[in-house]
Amino acid sequence: MVRHAAATMAVGIIACSTNASQDPAAGTAETFTGEWQAEFTLDSVRSADSLRTWSSRNAPAARGTIRFPVTVDEREEHDVTMTVDFRPLLGRQMSCYEPGPLTIQVMRIDSASWTLLFTPRVADCGFAASARRVGDTLRGEWSETSLIGPIAQGRLQMMRR
Repeated sequence: MVRHAAATMAVGIIACSTNASQDPAAGTAETFTGEWQAEFTLDSVRSADSLRTWSSRNAPAARGTIRFPVTVDEREEHDVTMTVDFRPLLGRQMSCYEPGPLTIQVMRIDSASWTLLFTPRVADCGFAASARRVGDTLRGEWSETSLIGPIAQGRLQMMRR
């Protein structure tokens, strides 16, 4: 739990408000095995010329896939293939992220809540999400951080294909 609290503070994740009681199997072992269609939308981004100015943009969503070849279990790190292109959303690729094979950290918070650290082994930048799972759908929020704090944040939806 301490690890989760530190990770949550480090990436500035905001809790998602989806109702977990909709999923009767939420307390059972979850499997992420397979390919998930992911969509990242932008709520706000920090201005390049000011550390205090935030703006929202009407940017197209970043879409792609995340492929989990194994069941998410008690292990926290998982080798996945993620093919999301963030250039349409941010005008650049996400910090410390390159599409393709990568290792992410997945942590179960409660029966339906998950934290996904897409760049778990970096200190100068970060990319993470907090989501609630109902069946084959995850919905939540993501954030991109740096040494000076959050840079961009938005919403995430993942659906298993």
